[in-house]
Amino acid sequence: MKTPKDLILDIVAAGFTQTEISKETGIHKATISRLSQGVSQDISFVRMNALIECHRKLMMKARRAAARRARIEETKAA
Repeated sequence: MKTPKDLILDIVAAGFTQTEISKETGIHKATISRLSQGVSQDISFVRMNALIECHRKLMMKARRAAARRARIEETKAA
């Protein structure tokens, strides 16, 4: 199972900001920042579930965007 830090870093690596994560999860941006730095690992069950759902949703959005870009590039190359 991924840690809160892992989930946040995955989302950020996919091109989303900590502010977007905060808005999506309802977790204060300062808490997102502390979790992403590994300063804090203490997170409630409800917040962890919100973070997991955010990760699922935003990673799916990133994959769809990447697939869309690939299709556009294929049509340009053809």
